[in-house]
Amino acid sequence: MQKLLSKLIFKSKALQKRVYNKIQREWIRLIWKNKYFLADKGLLSSYEKQFQKQVHRQSELFIQSDDIEQLSQKAMGSHARDYAFEQILNKKSYTFEYPYIAVDPYGFAPLTALILFHTKEQSKVRFTVSGKNGGASVSHETLFSKIHRVPVYGFYAGTINKLTLELINTLGEVIDSRKIKLYIKAVPKKIESLLQEKNFQRDTAYPMIYITGGSTPPFVFDNNCDIRYYTNIKTFNYGVFPLKNGRFLWGEAQIGVPTFANAHTCQIHEMDYMGRIHRTLFIEKGIHHFALELPNRNIVTISNTMDGCTEDSLIEIDRKTGKIVQTIDMKIFFGDKYRNMVDWVHPNSLEYNEAEDSMLVCLRNVHSVLKFRWSTKEIIWILSIPEFWSGSLVEEKVLRPKGRIFWNYQAHAAYELPRRKGQNPDIRSIMVFDNHRVNRRPCEQFNDLEFSYINVYAVNEKAFTAALEKQFEIPSSLIRSNAIYNIHKNRVFAMEGCLIKSEQYRGKILEMDYETGEVINSVSVKYDFFSGLEFQFDYQGHLTPIEYGGEYISDDLTPPERLKELPVMSNEPDETVVEDIIFREEFLYFKAKDHAVEKLYIIGTENAYVKDYTNTRQTNPFHENRIFYCVMSLRGMLPDEYFLAVQYKGQAYELKKTFKIMKGGR
Repeated sequence: MQKLLSKLIFKSKALQKRVYNKIQREWIRLIWKNKYFLADKGLLSSYEKQFQKQVHRQSELFIQSDDIEQLSQKAMGSHARDYAFEQILNKKSYTFEYPYIAVDPYGFAPLTALILFHTKEQSKVRFTVSGKNGGASVSHETLFSKIHRVPVYGFYAGTINKLTLELINTLGEVIDSRKIKLYIKAVPKKIESLLQEKNFQRDTAYPMIYITGGSTPPFVFDNNCDIRYYTNIKTFNYGVFPLKNGRFLWGEAQIGVPTFANAHTCQIHEMDYMGRIHRTLFIEKGIHHFALELPNRNIVTISNTMDGCTEDSLIEIDRKTGKIVQTIDMKIFFGDKYRNMVDWVHPNSLEYNEAEDSMLVCLRNVHSVLKFRWSTKEIIWILSIPEFWSGSLVEEKVLRPKGRIFWNYQAHAAYELPRRKGQNPDIRSIMVFDNHRVNRRPCEQFNDLEFSYINVYAVNEKAFTAALEKQFEIPSSLIRSNAIYNIHKNRVFAMEGCLIKSEQYRGKILEMDYETGEVINSVSVKYDFFSGLEFQFDYQGHLTPIEYGGEYISDDLTPPERLKELPVMSNEPDETVVEDIIFREEFLYFKAKDHAVEKLYIIGTENAYVKDYTNTRQTNPFHENRIFYCVMSLRGMLPDEYFLAVQYKGQAYELKKTFKIMKGGR
């Protein structure tokens, strides 16, 4: 504060001192009145700088450049911030009466807070964020400890929130409590106006719903349609993928890998709901649509073979190393029967059943749901139009229809419902969001109707049959979307993510009675989205510090190859080929139009490398003008002084960007 005041012009030093003392008295009065300390950016910054100097992971390379911007990875920021919080806790300066409160502690979740303090005895903390106007209150208890990290979420934006803290001893008795009034700043206008046409007639089955993907920022709304959580991150089209232990994956919207069609994100962050990025993964061929966590903590997601096709493989990623340990090309199941276009199969949802070691996959562009044994890749069954697979390798694996059947066409999201009371033990219910379209893959059996549907099929694996158990007719959603089921209130939710364009909204959420199909509650979403989920905040994963100081980057990228012959440089082209170049630690990013850069050259005085992007080409005019960053790892490159060049339309051009690599820096 004194440094700031010293920069201002005062008539005398005495006046400057009086102003400083008054501000200090007001600050102390504010603290005394509220009885808490709000996070001080100066203190946090000093500890974060200490982290970078003393704790930050050892990088293989040290890069220096006068004309290329150098930044840290986002994960480093989370690790440094968590280190700062630990140092603040270790000072033991904050108590239950005067706790330390950091709102939006990691900079990505504005409606959260982290509360830090010490107690002399083992105790746990119960916090409650009071709901307003009948809205859901949010409450949870931490674990017993003397060192307390209390993660709080569910605040309202643009208002003063009422937060109650209760201290509970090992006997379960509340030994102290206090109420805190905390102002949380308003949300951005885009988020504030997301929900429209709210029509709630009865209590909803889910007090909190999570909307993610598409043109919509990830956000959570409550039973009053108030925004109670959001993340200010720019995800790719498919939003976030929830994992266990309060974490989720999200891919950078502007960092992709060129494919034969849609460029897919190749930089993925593992984040928790407080906004901490634990780890960053780089995946060479990108991921899309869906990801889940296996019992061994590995991640299964959807990727691309890049052998002339995209959106056609599943990969398993080792959680510890970030390396791909298994790739499943979908043609091993179906052969070449329908492998006649770039996006021929299009998996868009996954569900793993540990008891059976089975995987359920929804396949949009072959109008099918596939169930197979994960370990052996044996097909268990296919839910699809029998005539569509007639004469194919899998004809005998298609379930036989029983009674009147209404099939899925270009569906999204297939899940098995929990077993209901009195249900036939031989029957399992499979719920599918049927977009009911054939614009990607024509099908002779298609009944041209103007709606989408939630179809529930009774699958009898012993009899090898499928029957239509239940159907909900809903407004047409062109792509994306999903359905979820609540067994406790017997409700089904239609998460319609891409309605036909209107001036008011692109998405709609319908909560319906499972037995009657009656629409009980509904709300419209201004922008399109990918999916809607029940929001569950896992507190246990947020009570401990991040594993800072270690390796927070998992790199599966193919490094540039050694260049045997230097290219002949041409004069600069009239148009700009590369719009931006940056470093994030030992990773180089360049921004260009899709497939404009055919090769990137890294040429030094003694060494030269090339990254070749000509293994794919754009086949879809819809994607050819997209501009995004490509990323490459410089790990393994030898120390040298380098300059950058690109190949564009068959000609090589210097980019007039230079940098130096030295070994063994921080």
